Amino acid sequence: KGEGTREGGVPTRGPKGNALLQSRIFRRMQRLNDRKQKEEQEAQERNDSSAAMASHVKEWIQRHNKDVIKLLSHLDEIFPESFDSDPFGWGGDTESITASQVKKAFHRSLLKVHPDKVRELTVVQQVRAEAVFEGLQKAYKSYVRRREKAQRRTNAVTK
Repeated sequence: KGEGTREGGVPTRGPKGNALLQSRIFRRMQRLNDRKQKEEQEAQERNDSSAAMASHVKEWIQRHNKDVIKLLSHLDEIFPESFDSDPFGWGGDTESITASQVKKAFHRSLLKVHPDKVRELTVVQQVRAEAVFEGLQKAYKSYVRRREKAQRRTNAVTK
């Protein structure tokens, strides 16, 4: 290996070495610019679709009275690519569903719409998944609070 060369005879000094270095720098900068441009485009898409999608999901949540059981039963309306028409095999009979079945369905649903799990989907689908994720969480918290309140009332009556 001579002075001013790397392994394989690639020059590190002189006109050839400078040209090679400049070429590598240029390609690297091009890749960085392309990545930045893609990220900016995705951010713009996210902003454009976010408001419309959020209102669409909010309307869906309102239509089902913020009831977590109804929301879980009708996830196919808002997210048809991830859920069947009867995703949990309830067959439309939501009266006899136990709390443990609701909890299990809730957690399974969250796994499908969790923001970290939908990164490979389109930006619009990601925004929709995030809105559904948040809506399901709020509805489930409300469901748990109602059950706890009913349990406290039942316990107070039996004492």
